[in-house]
Amino acid sequence: MYVAFTFTVAVAQYSYLFNAKQQTLQTMTPAWILPIFPVMLSGTFASVISGTQTPNNALPILVTGITFQGLGMLVAIFMYGPYMARLMIHGLPDPNARPGMFIAVGPPSFTGLALLGMSQNFGDIYPAYTTISGVAHPGDHRGCLSLGNGFCRRVLVGHGILVLFA
Repeated sequence: MYVAFTFTVAVAQYSYLFNAKQQTLQTMTPAWILPIFPVMLSGTFASVISGTQTPNNALPILVTGITFQGLGMLVAIFMYGPYMARLMIHGLPDPNARPGMFIAVGPPSFTGLALLGMSQNFGDIYPAYTTISGVAHPGDHRGCLSLGNGFCRRVLVGHGILVLFA
């Protein structure tokens, strides 16, 4: 219910943003990322909720959380291109608008937090779905997932730092 509602609202807000008035590169701000934030929160919610569910109920929650977290991060990445072009061509925004530049750091942070939580919960439910041949101990998946999660988290944090100081 939450995912459907926030996705619909985000689509409506982006439709209004880009159709109500002609947007230029000069007017681009990181606030254009804000409509996708509620959709991205579904990944954070999934990381919290899936830990309290049975494996049969937790798996769809995790898949939905990863899907919509990825959608939010993808939309944010699409917004970073015009934002970087705006900064390179027109320079920094007015001093009163500069605190809004921190909005661009949110999506990588949300994604890192959500992926960390979901990977911890996925390690608990995955042994119920083990179908990989050659794996003697289903508990070994937790180490593999943690290693991959650590790499993804470092990449996203690094990306957030680059966006912050760019």
